[in-house]
Amino acid sequence: MNDRKYQMTRLRRGDYLLPSNDAQTLWRIYTYEEEGSLIEQSPDGGERAVTGMFWACARRRFPKPGEIIDLDGWSDDEWEFWAGPLPTRQAAIDEALRAPSPVEASA
Repeated sequence: MNDRKYQMTRLRRGDYLLPSNDAQTLWRIYTYEEEGSLIEQSPDGGERAVTGMFWACARRRFPKPGEIIDLDGWSDDEWEFWAGPLPTRQAAIDEALRAPSPVEASA
């Protein structure tokens, strides 16, 4: 695994920012509640509604130098959902760290 250049920053309980090593992507690691609208298929063909608190990660373009980050002004639409529901914060971090950088993805 590569050494991390940047550390994760806690914004508030259950909400963190994690810059990518290449400074191209800003990851948001966060908790959210599934209230039953997500339906999970079981191997036997049955279905069940997923409920509870989970972790997820989303990404967006890293701010340009000098760009002001107003987190309250960023709508959820500006974040590209990447993975979730995940059982732990570490699982969400691992998903973000495994994702290809925009440079790798376009190569």
